Amino acid sequence: MVVSLVGILAAISLVPTRDSLDQARYDETLNHMKQIRTALVGEMSAISTKSRFGYLGDIGALPTITQGLAALLETPTGISSWRTYTQFRINSGWNGPYLFDHFSGEADPSRDAWGTAYVYDPDSDPATVISLGADRATGGTDLNSDITLTIPVNRQQYFVNGLVLDHGNPWSGSLEVEINSPDPASGEIGSRSYTILREDQGAFQFNRVPPGIRSLTFFLPSKASARVTYGPYIITVDQPHTLAVFGTADHPLDLRAAR
Repeated sequence: MVVSLVGILAAISLVPTRDSLDQARYDETLNHMKQIRTALVGEMSAISTKSRFGYLGDIGALPTITQGLAALLETPTGISSWRTYTQFRINSGWNGPYLFDHFSGEADPSRDAWGTAYVYDPDSDPATVISLGADRATGGTDLNSDITLTIPVNRQQYFVNGLVLDHGNPWSGSLEVEINSPDPASGEIGSRSYTILREDQGAFQFNRVPPGIRSLTFFLPSKASARVTYGPYIITVDQPHTLAVFGTADHPLDLRAAR
């Protein structure tokens, strides 16, 4: 009878102990997943600007499914090491490790506190990192439920809006502007151009720009037949809509002199 009673009491005491352990693992996993997100895309400051740019800022894209979260600790195959491109005045390449804090005794960032591999999908909309929870299976409730961390597209790709002034007035001629940022496909710097027409009144826009330190180069009237080249000028793309004005004291463009 005494033995039976001891067994019952032990079984009862195991339930809260197991729940407490799973709660601790849940909290640890959630904290680690937030660290993973910061390592991937950087973090926002108190004034809604980027203070760090993470793997995305250096490479120009999230790690692929094949590269996985291990790309936060070691240089993935096919990705160049960090280097400076003097002709563009910006850097590109792997500059990790991006993830410094791991679970106690756990060096693999691809596993949660229960030892289960995260389900990482950068190609979904939004990109996700998922822990399967305490039961290590899809679905569930309470501590067994999946923990899902999302990285929406608007945290991966920003807009750069620009305005070119000519001695204080909007530029009213043709001008080709080129934005330079890391190209994950080539491992080098990639460039895209926008031709400002007279009707644009000096305004231009680039979409799908990964946040980070980027540069802009201007060609008058075009890159193919440039009489004058301005830049490259450094810009910090740290907000979903980054505004840059040129023809000011900080970014002078003496367009009249080039006519």
